Amino acid sequence: MEKLEYVIEDSTIAEVLGVQNFTNEESAVLELVKNAYDAQAPNVMVQISKEQIVIEDNGNGMDRSKILEAWMHIGKSDKKYIIGEGKDARILAGSKGVGRFAIARLGARVRLYTKMEQGDAVLWKTDWNTNTLEFYRDKEKKGTKIVIEQLRDNWTEFRVRNLKEFLSRTYNDDKMQIQVEFKKDRENIEKYFKKMQLGINCVSVIKLYYYADSQKLICDIESDEFKENAQKFCSGIDLNREKIELNMAEELENMKGDVSEEISEEEWQELLRSVGDFFSEFYFSLKKPSTQDAEKFFYKHKMLDERYESGVVLYRNAFSISSYEGKKIGLDLENVPGSLQRLLPILQEPGGYGKIKYQGKLLLIK
Repeated sequence: MEKLEYVIEDSTIAEVLGVQNFTNEESAVLELVKNAYDAQAPNVMVQISKEQIVIEDNGNGMDRSKILEAWMHIGKSDKKYIIGEGKDARILAGSKGVGRFAIARLGARVRLYTKMEQGDAVLWKTDWNTNTLEFYRDKEKKGTKIVIEQLRDNWTEFRVRNLKEFLSRTYNDDKMQIQVEFKKDRENIEKYFKKMQLGINCVSVIKLYYYADSQKLICDIESDEFKENAQKFCSGIDLNREKIELNMAEELENMKGDVSEEISEEEWQELLRSVGDFFSEFYFSLKKPSTQDAEKFFYKHKMLDERYESGVVLYRNAFSISSYEGKKIGLDLENVPGSLQRLLPILQEPGGYGKIKYQGKLLLIK
C-alpha cells in the first residue's frame, strides 16, 4: 500500500486561506492586531499609505526556530490559552495559522522583521510563491514589524475611518494600545463601550448576578427614564431603583407545567450548578421618542448626548466574536445555557442593549 501526501502550491494556500477567507480588509488587519496582543505587546501601530501597510508591535517576537516550526507550519500553534499572571494575564485571541494568511488578504508581497529579546533578528520574505528567511542586524529592539506591499485595496480616508471604527468596536481591553496612522495623522483607538452613564449613554441599567452554588439570580435595576411627576401613577414602586432576588430552583419548580416532567429535581439542581456564575448588564434607551410620547409617558430624556448606536457586539475576552468577514457578529442562541435562554426575550426589545460575562466570556449586546 502506497501512502500519499497532498502537495499544495504556496500561492494556492494564500488564495484560499487568505484572500478568500478574509472577505474584507478590516478583518485581516484585526487578525494581525490579535497576533500582536498574543505576543504580549504593550503597543501595536498600523501605518497605512497607498503603497504599503506596516504593522509593528513591541511584543515577544520570533526567532528562526519559531518561524520554521510554527509560522511555516499551517494549522500548528505553540500558543497557550493564557499567558502571564494576575493583571498582566492575557487570554489569547489568534487562530491557528490564520494570521499569516491575513497578510495575503492585504498584499501580494511581504517582509516580516522579527526578533526575540535574547535571539537573533530574522527577516521572512514572500511573494506567496517563494519564501525566504535570513538574518539581519538589530541588537536591541524586540518585536515584529510586517511590511505589506502590492496592496489589494485602495486605502482611502473612508476605508481608514471604517478600520478605526471597526477596531474600536472589536477591541475591548486595556492591556495593549492600538494606534492607526494615515497621512501623518496618528490616532489612538479607544474602546467603543466605556463606562456607562445614566442620562448620557442610556436611561436604564439592568444588572443580573447569578450564583451557581446557591442558584440565586439577583436583578438590580437602576433607572433615570422618567420624570419625578410620573411617580404619582406608580404608588409603592421606586422608579429609580429596584432589586429582585430569585431562587432559580423554585422558579423551575413553578414551571413544571411548561417543561418536561421527566426531569427530576436533582437533575434541575445539577443543571443550575453546571451553568456557572455569570454577570450581565443590559442598557436601555429609546432612540428618539416623539414629543407626544415623551409628554404622555413622562420621559425625562428625549435625546441622549452620547447614546450608543453601534448595534450588536458580542465580546469573548479581549475581542469581539465575529466571522472573518469582520461585519457579521452574532451569538448562537441555540447553544446558550438554559437559564440564559429565559433572558433572550430581552434582546428582542427595541432599544435594549448590554453585556454578559459568562464563565470568563464578556458579551456586549444591543
